[in-house]
Amino acid sequence: MTRRQPARRARLTGAHAVIAAAAVIAALLAATVSIPALRSATANRDHARAANVRAQATLAAQLRTSGPLKHELTHLAAQVPDTADLGTALGQLQAAATAAGARWVSATSSTDQPVQAGAVTVDTYRVSIVVHASSAQLTTFVNKAAALPRLAAVTSAALGVPSSGQATVTVRLYSLAGAR
Repeated sequence: MTRRQPARRARLTGAHAVIAAAAVIAALLAATVSIPALRSATANRDHARAANVRAQATLAAQLRTSGPLKHELTHLAAQVPDTADLGTALGQLQAAATAAGARWVSATSSTDQPVQAGAVTVDTYRVSIVVHASSAQLTTFVNKAAALPRLAAVTSAALGVPSSGQATVTVRLYSLAGAR
């Protein structure tokens, strides 16, 4: 019996070898069939991603040139211009004073510390305006200055001695002139 056991083991080992060889051959066949299919699926996915990116870029370009986004971008560019454009800002402030019934006396401007807005640095300018106005005219002027077409923040308004009618309004303006 001792002799038969090794013979049986050899037969089982041979059977295992045949099964292992069959498994290797099956795996090789599967790999030769599935690798090109996998490559094809990967290429299709890459093409789909590229097409999606192109479609998104096209949509973004269309939105920039038409529709509500174009209006918003135009509005934002008017509110925060690329240049300081103090001449236009002073003209708008003077028109606001005149519309309020106040008489423009003088204006001075200075550069404030830049403001960090996310990744963009926004330049700020302080404009101090002296006008002759009653308290009602001053209130109207302040409201009109705060509603300028460009972004303007009225930071202070002071009415001097009532008999003089002199008032000083300080407005902060913004630009992307120094955007970095």
